[in-house]
Amino acid sequence: MNIQERMRSMKDDAVNARLSSGLHRAERDRDRLEAENDALRARVSDAEDERSRLLDSLESMSKRTGAARPKRHRLRGAIVLVSAAGSAYVMGSKAGRERYDQLRRWWTDTTAKMKDRAPEDRWEAEAPASVVTSSDVATGS
Repeated sequence: MNIQERMRSMKDDAVNARLSSGLHRAERDRDRLEAENDALRARVSDAEDERSRLLDSLESMSKRTGAARPKRHRLRGAIVLVSAAGSAYVMGSKAGRERYDQLRRWWTDTTAKMKDRAPEDRWEAEAPASVVTSSDVATGS
């Protein structure tokens, strides 16, 4: 055997040893990962069983107590939505001062109409002291 053949043989042995070592390491990692995977599957299965058990008990309790879903107040939601949209429009309106004044006049007219429909004594009782004008003070009314 000459030197070149011997060098090739040693090189092949080294490559085979490295590949064999890598293969053994990969097999150990595979075995370890399989064990971890099995443990995780068992934990997930246990968690699913627990979740199922809790849901079943909640369902049976709600049937026993007769608890129903809470009623939703749709009218309240609509009022909140409309008032929020109106406020957002007025506050963020790009229509300018003209549109703002027009909306203010509409609001003043609407509230005035509501006051006209209400009993007079109620509005007088609720009127703040700052509403009294100087002419009322001068005449003594």
